[in-house]
Amino acid sequence: MIFSIMPNLLIANETDNGYSWTLTSRLGQMLREIEFLYGERDKSYTLLGIEFQKDSPCNWYPGNCKHVIIQLSLSSQTNLPCALFELAHEAVHLLSPQGKQVANHLEEGLATFYSWHYMKKTLNLDYSHHGTKKYQTAALMVQKLLSLRADFFIEARKFEPIISKISASLIMQLCPEFDEDMAQILTSSFYPTYAPSIVSP
Repeated sequence: MIFSIMPNLLIANETDNGYSWTLTSRLGQMLREIEFLYGERDKSYTLLGIEFQKDSPCNWYPGNCKHVIIQLSLSSQTNLPCALFELAHEAVHLLSPQGKQVANHLEEGLATFYSWHYMKKTLNLDYSHHGTKKYQTAALMVQKLLSLRADFFIEARKFEPIISKISASLIMQLCPEFDEDMAQILTSSFYPTYAPSIVSP
């Protein structure tokens, strides 16, 4: 089966200031921003690139050798907002990859929250109603946490660099005003559900 990919997702055209945006250059922009907002990523993992596949978006670790590929959905090939929304979500998982899908509500909530932020900032689109209720709920809890302490992830990752291993006690230590029940939920496993359900605008 042959699929059509929007040229502006992959083809860079010369402009007065360099080249036009592609998924690759957008990913670079995202990585710079998330490292600034949430702390340095684990650079022991080598990012190989971006590809499309028939299932939900995810990060794939081929060969079990600290290589990682961002996989986007086939439907995003012809939908720039969808592709950027998925890419922004998966970019957050590059901060502290573990070589397998083991994220908790805190990490998935942050990935979803950042994808909302990116879509609003970049395309002025409200994506806060996209994805399943589980993703939305986790993102709203992370939003509440960051409203109380904007540098939470930077500070927390000084003690525990892997986001999915941040404990409820560390959340409460760094942000005592946060709801303790929410802290427990955020630090619980997100699985078996993993990738967000994408609904095009």
